[in-house]
Amino acid sequence: MKVGLRYALKLSIIMASVLTVLLFIFSEPLITLFTLEPSMEEWKDAFIWNMRMYSFIIPFFTIQTIGSSILQSLKRSKRPMEITIILGVIRLTMFWICSAYDYQAITYALLISYVISAVLMMGLAKYEFGKIERAIGSCSPTPN
Repeated sequence: MKVGLRYALKLSIIMASVLTVLLFIFSEPLITLFTLEPSMEEWKDAFIWNMRMYSFIIPFFTIQTIGSSILQSLKRSKRPMEITIILGVIRLTMFWICSAYDYQAITYALLISYVISAVLMMGLAKYEFGKIERAIGSCSPTPN
């Protein structure tokens, strides 16, 4: 199970990283499709910046999702729900604080919240996995 989860994590991070790079590089042409109207021209640079910043969320979202999946496969599905609720409150609080500034601050808050979420979810998944491994290791008979 550990090998399979490690493989899934590596593959997901590689794919998310490629998608992040592509989205970052092609942000301008993609946003141009939505800003062809002359009245949208003034927002074009802001939209491009925003899409580039959002592209950095993809790997952290992937890590968070894999961590949640690991916990669920270990029959610890309550943990991801608890973390998601706590992070939702933290995220809303960060948005509320950053709303006093500008949308860029809100975007940074979103990015930071995904980093925190990924670290917490994977940290908890590693902890729970290790706890199960230690329990299994202590139950195995010792060789004579």
